[in-house]
Amino acid sequence: MRPLLKRRLLCVAAALAARTSNFAKAGDPNGGGLPASPRFTAGDQNVLVVRNGGPQIVKNRDAERMDVLEPVSLALMRATP
Repeated sequence: MRPLLKRRLLCVAAALAARTSNFAKAGDPNGGGLPASPRFTAGDQNVLVVRNGGPQIVKNRDAERMDVLEPVSLALMRATP
């Protein structure tokens, strides 16, 4: 793997791990010098997207499709022993 690509992937992995850790500890992904993530609400449905330029908060363009799939995924989770 090219060194620059490997460095970028490690940075992305570290940022996502930090957000996940913050969320697990405090119920909030923000903190630790990370760019602030707004609270997810049904009204705006902003999501975190990781691109070449780094993590960005954007409007969820797949919200309608996700709304259709959510009941299916919840039913599958309930059916799993």
